[in-house]
Amino acid sequence: MPETPSDLDVSTEEWRPIPGFEGYYEASRIGRVRSLSRVVTRTNHSSMALKGRILKPHIRKNNGYYVVGLSRNGKPRNYYVHRLVLMAFRGLPEPGQEGCHENDIRTDNRLENLRWDTHLENVHDAIKRDRLVSIGYYNRDKTECDRGHPFDEENTLIRPEGRGCKKCRRLMERERYHAAKAKQGIPSRAYKPLLVDTEVA
Repeated sequence: MPETPSDLDVSTEEWRPIPGFEGYYEASRIGRVRSLSRVVTRTNHSSMALKGRILKPHIRKNNGYYVVGLSRNGKPRNYYVHRLVLMAFRGLPEPGQEGCHENDIRTDNRLENLRWDTHLENVHDAIKRDRLVSIGYYNRDKTECDRGHPFDEENTLIRPEGRGCKKCRRLMERERYHAAKAKQGIPSRAYKPLLVDTEVA
């Protein structure tokens, strides 16, 4: 996690409970997550006091976001830090919304840098700001995929390794489906080879 800016006084750091984890965990406005002191019951029915602490996040390798492990009722699971901060201060997302970083820095989880928004808006920001620009960023300079589908807001997939084409993904999923049917000996009249792209032709 980035160092806390020197002009922020952590002694006055604002914390709020994380929905669904009230009494267990809280998130702060500057992007930190902590556990709360509490007493838990062990499997042998004895009690044990747990002291609250600041949780140390780690970066998820496949996308560069910070995650922390939260546990309740003995069931641990990793959660994205930016989503926990938004849930604590902005409430739960509407269906179809995802957590977005205003400055595109995925490790900057200050509340002022976060918002709930749609995937389409997130893709729009990625295209506008050329997110993840680096040597080898796949399809970064192309206006369309190899099959001629445009890299526009509606058809663009944003992935850690580069931009992808939604139409091509649907074609490949259809190809795999029909190939699986053929392997089972089930004829499919709707089968069309992947090279025959009816969406472009």
